[in-house]
Amino acid sequence: MKKFCIMLVLLLSLIMSGCGGKQEPQDLSNTTNTVQEKISTSGNDRYDINKASYAVKNVKINYPQLSNLSDSIKQNKINELIKTSALEVLDDYKDDINSLNLNMDFEIKYQGTDFLSIEYLGLAIVKGAAYPVHVLQTANIDMVKERILVLSDVVIVNDSFIEKFQAGQYKAYSSDLNLQSAGVLKDKLSNFNSQDLMESLKQRSARFYFTKDALGVSVEVAHAAGDHLEMEMPYKDLSGLLLVKPDPK
Repeated sequence: MKKFCIMLVLLLSLIMSGCGGKQEPQDLSNTTNTVQEKISTSGNDRYDINKASYAVKNVKINYPQLSNLSDSIKQNKINELIKTSALEVLDDYKDDINSLNLNMDFEIKYQGTDFLSIEYLGLAIVKGAAYPVHVLQTANIDMVKERILVLSDVVIVNDSFIEKFQAGQYKAYSSDLNLQSAGVLKDKLSNFNSQDLMESLKQRSARFYFTKDALGVSVEVAHAAGDHLEMEMPYKDLSGLLLVKPDPK
């Protein structure tokens, strides 16, 4: 009986010790350093944005990926759309891919439950080329319809829109290259042939982005002028031309 009591005490001691030494599950929510921003919405529409990278040889392209969206199938589809559109920049270098040095990063220009607008900026250097190229790529996702938008989905591209573009607000992408400060912006804009510009902006490849208040459009310019030029037009100035716009809540 005494031996039984001693064994019972030891057993109880082990049980109590095990309970006292139990660790709480580790909180892993903040262990990743890839989170860029969090959407300021609530409920089932909330999602986070993480940074992912494509890195092969001398090419590195950072692009966003969604996480914590309540609909995982929708999340996977949108993430694939984003990745595919980010890597489309490589199509311009198919013949020089082995001698390409490219670094490209992204900025979220607008994020909401209705649209997600992404701008990519980078520098491409091809071995043997006369100069590097400043690269700009954009992707605009319709979060509801789960598709990539083109500019003609967003605005009517006509003579009136070309006038709005040329009268828009110039946005320098680098402090080292500001056409407005240099006093040459007006000349660069006047050099555009309106018809050619209209046809260019009607192409599926036309680059644009949303902000909360304005539509930004990018056009190609000479290397000496920075390779690309961006103008922003407030939505309120595009009355009668705008087909869709973000609705920040």
